[in-house]
Amino acid sequence: MSKRSGSPIEPTAPEHNTTRILPSARQKRVRLPCHFQSLSDELVLKVLSFLTTSDLTRCQQVCRRLQRIAGDDQVWRSAFYDRFVRPRASSLPGSGPLPAYSSHPSIWSDNVGLVKTKNIHWKQLYKLRHNWNRGCCGVTEIGISAAHSEPPLSVQMRRGIIFTVDSVTGLQAWRVEGAKNFIARISLQPTPQEGHPMDLRVPTALAVDDYEDAISKDTVNIAIGYETGNFSVHQLSIRSSTIALLHTQRVGTGPKITAMAFSGSYLMTMNSQQDLLLYYFKSGREQSQDTLQIGTPVIITSLGSHTIWPPVSLSLRRSTHGMLACILYTVPTFNLGWSVAIQELQLNLDGNSVQRSRIASAVPQGLHPFISNPTFEAIPPTESSYAIAGGSNLETASHIPPSQPISLSYAHPYLLTANNDNTLTVYLVKSTNESLEIATGQQLFGHTSAVSSAHIGSRGRAVSISARGSELRVWELEGSIPGSRRGRESVKVYPSPPHDSLTTSSHLNLVDPLSLSPLQANWRDSTALDRWLGFDDEKVVVHREKETGSQVLIVYDFS
Repeated sequence: MSKRSGSPIEPTAPEHNTTRILPSARQKRVRLPCHFQSLSDELVLKVLSFLTTSDLTRCQQVCRRLQRIAGDDQVWRSAFYDRFVRPRASSLPGSGPLPAYSSHPSIWSDNVGLVKTKNIHWKQLYKLRHNWNRGCCGVTEIGISAAHSEPPLSVQMRRGIIFTVDSVTGLQAWRVEGAKNFIARISLQPTPQEGHPMDLRVPTALAVDDYEDAISKDTVNIAIGYETGNFSVHQLSIRSSTIALLHTQRVGTGPKITAMAFSGSYLMTMNSQQDLLLYYFKSGREQSQDTLQIGTPVIITSLGSHTIWPPVSLSLRRSTHGMLACILYTVPTFNLGWSVAIQELQLNLDGNSVQRSRIASAVPQGLHPFISNPTFEAIPPTESSYAIAGGSNLETASHIPPSQPISLSYAHPYLLTANNDNTLTVYLVKSTNESLEIATGQQLFGHTSAVSSAHIGSRGRAVSISARGSELRVWELEGSIPGSRRGRESVKVYPSPPHDSLTTSSHLNLVDPLSLSPLQANWRDSTALDRWLGFDDEKVVVHREKETGSQVLIVYDFS
């Protein structure tokens, strides 16, 4: 129908030359071929070997295949070698250029057992060493007593188990991991069957057997020294979680036992009057249900001294020539400070008598100890490495601590002392069949207050804690060169990692050190008193007494 004439014409929108595209049906996705997925696992593993450890942990989040290949032991073993083995081996004199990877024992040194051992989780091992180097760890607290004990509670750690003893709670065993920390407890008070109301047994020293073989792998022996000069031997059965009394040694009433060392069939004790006794459990070990019986102890030798100074440390270790019993103590020098000395008793191959005794001191050449010949007098030493030459050597004298050391820790060949001047001093003990000597000490700087306790392991790792603020530091002293700064650097430990840390979720986790949980924020307690420090391959344990008198164990977990 046509429009009427004269009617107004409505405006229309200008026409554009555009084409409207109608929605079409859903298009099919085109899958492009992934050439990387077509590679074999061996080729993918070769590609991943060029990545950093951070990239490897990220690759594990892509897909299940990469999670499996990027976590392969071969690539993480190579990463462990590149970061922790080859740098140390390259620094040794005459090492020369090293290959990309080698399992030669001379390169792996003390870690050679890792190459020979099967079923090692190399990524977990890399993560553990990474966290030690960064000072990254988690922290937990184990409450062990609600009140102060006198004498102070004694603590030792062995095989991931912490042993504590005091006059109130007796001997207790604790696990450092897991939801159930407590294992077993036994009272030290004498029973009516024992007869003597003799000693309300007040423990003053604690030692844990450091010897482990196929027979004793399920048991741990513990020796306790008392205020009356007596001692007892207990045994923890790991299988049944019980503690049994094996032996009680009664020698009457005498000076209290202040130090002990326990290894296999040998036990060494020292009392407050500096009398030393070395025992040998003569008869063999016999298995009786969950208890591994020991024989009656026989005294091998008895020594006495009135010239040594505390702190004192006792050590029992095995060598190719038999058992070695070592006594380490401090020595004052004329107007220059303090040094350390060692007396070494070598037993015969049968282990029932002392073959020879010798002493050594770290007193520098040209300086005289305050005591002319500080040693134990019952057995005259056959050798002495004291250097009593004329003149003086002020350069070596500068390494002598000016004040008496607070604590002393020995794990052959390393000897570590904690000092009041915020430093530590590490010595290298060289013991051969021909000679015994102590190298000049090296001072270690890093703490901002006096060091209250320090402990060193046989591989040169040391841990120390300061008297104020609970500043915990880790030292890697293995391979340190005397006179240089190599090996003197330390890492400050944080309860929550301020740096990159390989976490269990397989990726890098950056955490603000100020955003701590109440437990983690409480780990630095300036009013607390740190009485003992120990560590193993994965954890550091600190015995802390709070201002209220309660006793706790602070566990720093680097795994």
